[in-house]
Amino acid sequence: MSKKQIVWILIILSFIIAFLSLVLAIYNFVGKKIVCNSYASIIVLDDSATAQVGFGTLVKGKITNVGGDDEYKTETGESWAIIKPERFRLKTNETAEIYVYISPIQKGEFDLPVKIYSFCQSYDYKIKVNSV
Repeated sequence: MSKKQIVWILIILSFIIAFLSLVLAIYNFVGKKIVCNSYASIIVLDDSATAQVGFGTLVKGKITNVGGDDEYKTETGESWAIIKPERFRLKTNETAEIYVYISPIQKGEFDLPVKIYSFCQSYDYKIKVNSV
């Protein structure tokens, strides 16, 4: 093969790679919106709690999946709080209980961030914690 042929092959490969990148970018932007339209949840979670330093308190919540089958993950933004389950799957119209155990390490008022999310959904909550 001549240098000219190699250059043309490289140019064609570059165009193919650019085209595939564009297709993937469009799918990630538009495709996820189309796919995610069938996912929704109803979440009930107390927005405040009082806890004594050195002792814990439990905040209960529920999540009901009113969309397609989905796998959820949960997390809190503080080391003095634990959320369970950390990962669970719900079919359409199924409900799961969520438990947030709060054990503050100092007195005061704090915002405890709680996140519940899946591939298509993301919910951010704040629980106002009054630590006495």
